[in-house]
Amino acid sequence: MATLVVLFLMVPVVSASPRVIINEIMYNPADGNSDYSGEWLELYNPNDFPINLSNWVVEYDGHQEFLFPSNAILPERGYLIVSRDTVWFQETYGIGNLGDDLFGNLSSYRFSNTGTHWIAIRNNENTVIDNVTYSNRCPENYTIEKIDDLGSSDATGDNWACSLENGGTPLRQNSVYVPFLSGLPVILVIVALLLARRW
Repeated sequence: MATLVVLFLMVPVVSASPRVIINEIMYNPADGNSDYSGEWLELYNPNDFPINLSNWVVEYDGHQEFLFPSNAILPERGYLIVSRDTVWFQETYGIGNLGDDLFGNLSSYRFSNTGTHWIAIRNNENTVIDNVTYSNRCPENYTIEKIDDLGSSDATGDNWACSLENGGTPLRQNSVYVPFLSGLPVILVIVALLLARRW
């Protein structure tokens, strides 16, 4: 009986396919010329192996925003930026290697600062790997960041928060990151083992 409980609690750890996460979105950069050029989104690979993003697609409200080239690799536990304007991104943040951890340019569908909108990433078989519904909730030039990578992708919900840093945290761990949910299955397994010892 105890073994069955442990196996049941371990189920959330198992993944049917490699995951790629939409991790951070800069939808409302500072005013001026950067209000359009400064838009970007960050992807994160939570797996222990690299992901080949060849011919994967970024969508915005159903429109194709970006098609990854054949050399696009997202390393294990790594980050990647898809920018509206890669030159602007490099000059502003001083980071990002084009074709390595920085890709672009995003097409003409500007990330709206009003209403509710949908961003998705599809693999080369046209399967949605992750998608985010976001609405305007952060001050200008502050990104919206995912709190726990295993938590909800609904950026209008409780698993997302405004960045604690002006300009966001591109290509590094989110400023609001809290791995509570990602560690929850392990905690439950430990509790189950302790209970099993009493049976």
